[in-house]
This record gives sequence, structure tokens and C-alpha cells, in this order.
Amino acid sequence: MKDSVWRGKIADNQSREHDLELLVGLDLVKSMQMQSEWVAQFVNVFDAYRLQFPLKSDSEMLNDCNFGDSHWQWHHKAKVLKSNSYLWFTIENNGSIECAMIVLHPELRRVSPSQIHYVDFLAVAPCNRKTPVSTPKFKGLGTLMLREAGKYINQKLAYEEGFALHSLPQALPYYHQIGMRDFGLDPNKQNLHYLEMEKDRAGVFYNE
Repeated sequence: MKDSVWRGKIADNQSREHDLELLVGLDLVKSMQMQSEWVAQFVNVFDAYRLQFPLKSDSEMLNDCNFGDSHWQWHHKAKVLKSNSYLWFTIENNGSIECAMIVLHPELRRVSPSQIHYVDFLAVAPCNRKTPVSTPKFKGLGTLMLREAGKYINQKLAYEEGFALHSLPQALPYYHQIGMRDFGLDPNKQNLHYLEMEKDRAGVFYNE
């Protein structure tokens, strides 16, 4: 069962407005549908990229398209990440999932005993990413997800404002841009950068 967290109108890349909704809750069938739809979107971009850049390697393609998460199996995650320690969030548009996030909670801050939430996985649908061969259908959904889900978690669970995550390399500039504190490489997490949104910054970010 999913509960509504946020509703609003968002314009697509052709200035047409859509009714989008942010939902919380795990739905195995929807995760399977999402997996199928997203794989098809990845393949469409891969095919277009190969036609335009036939000499580039797979690694160059994944980097250029910001598809470092293309191997994530969301339907498998739905089967194993289903305890009370996890929250599933999706932004949906007429039944299709445009953005998804899995939150692990609670998490302790690195420099204090304050409880926050940890963003375990976050991704927008491939059709919502800028690539050398495509333009995003919707922009800003990742920020919307972090902001509105963060406010919901703080209200429902009374954690301190802010959150933590490990960033894929391509996403690191974005997390710096929104004001997260970078603690550097974490050897216990595939040498990914560990970052936190500190309380004061989160109070501003959630209301921007």
C-alpha cells in the first residue's frame, strides 16, 4: 500500500503539464513494471548513442550518458529490501515511475550522535536524464525527491533534518552543488564519496 507524500504539476520538455505524485511504499508489481520500462529506455539511448558514436567504448557510453546505475535491478531490490528499516519512494506520472529512491533509517551522523536518514539508492528514469543523444522529459525530479521525501521523513520519524549517501562519480558535482558536506572516499563502500546534508543547510534546502 502506497501513501501520497506530494502532488503537483510539472511541465515536460514540450511545455505540457503533467500531474505528478510522490508516493511512499513498496509495491513489488510496480517495481517489476519500472524495471521493464527503464531497461527499454536504457536500450533506446544505447542504440542511439552507438549510431552516433560507433567508436566509443561501453565505459565511455555509460559515463557520457550518466548511466552508472544501469545495472541496478530494482525488482530484485524490492524482494530483499523490504524490512521496516527501508522506505521506498517513487514519483509517478500516469502510472509510470519517473524517479525512485530507497532510504535506510536511521543513520548516525559522522560527527555527532544525531539520527538522520541514509539514501541507499536514488535514480531518475533514463528518459529524464540529459545525454549526448537525448534531452530529459522532466527536469529536477531528483531534487524534488530529496526535498519532499526528506520533509516527510523528518515529520514522520522526527529525525534531525538532513541525510547521508554515497555518490556515484557522475553524481558527485550535483551533491556538491546542493550543499552537501563531502567526507571523501570511503574504502568500505567501493571507494565512493560519503556525503551528508548538514542540519543548517537541510533547513534551507527543504524550503528552497
